Amino acid sequence: MVAKKNSIEKYIHSIEEENRILKESRYLENNTESIFEFIHEHREEFPISKMSELLKVSTSGYYKWIKNKDIKSDQSRRNNYLKRKIKEIYLAKGPDIGSPLITKLLNHTGIAVSQSTVSRILSDNRKIWNKTYTAFHKDSDVILHFPNKDTVWDQESGVFYHQAFGQEEIRKLLAPKPLSYDPISI
Repeated sequence: MVAKKNSIEKYIHSIEEENRILKESRYLENNTESIFEFIHEHREEFPISKMSELLKVSTSGYYKWIKNKDIKSDQSRRNNYLKRKIKEIYLAKGPDIGSPLITKLLNHTGIAVSQSTVSRILSDNRKIWNKTYTAFHKDSDVILHFPNKDTVWDQESGVFYHQAFGQEEIRKLLAPKPLSYDPISI
């Protein structure tokens, strides 16, 4: 009876542990890099073999990933992970997105990060990512954001519509107006 009770308790504990792992990993992307990051961050809390099994990666792959020479400490792993996530958001949302919105999006998906950290990573990488963004987006895909929401870029003439409309209005104002009276009859 006692042995049966112990085995039931072990089974319940195992199920609860699996449930906690799955809850913690609910916002995890389905790529091995993110999964290995998750396993590494939670290695003290849960058994590596159980996380690997639940998240469908091999434990040997995880240990091989650990030996990667480019990643030295937990802090540098976290920075690389945050840099990757911020870059994904930056490329998806466009170059006009700022650190407050990126921070909000990351926190909403379960990644705790401060705005100052996002701002630092964004300022360090914005020029490089801008080149990447323009390389993968056609000019017709890029939406130009100006204070005037009606501003549109005309590729053929190379002029912004708001400038063209303004120039036309100025021409109309400066154009000589026909006289409304006959100067000869005066």
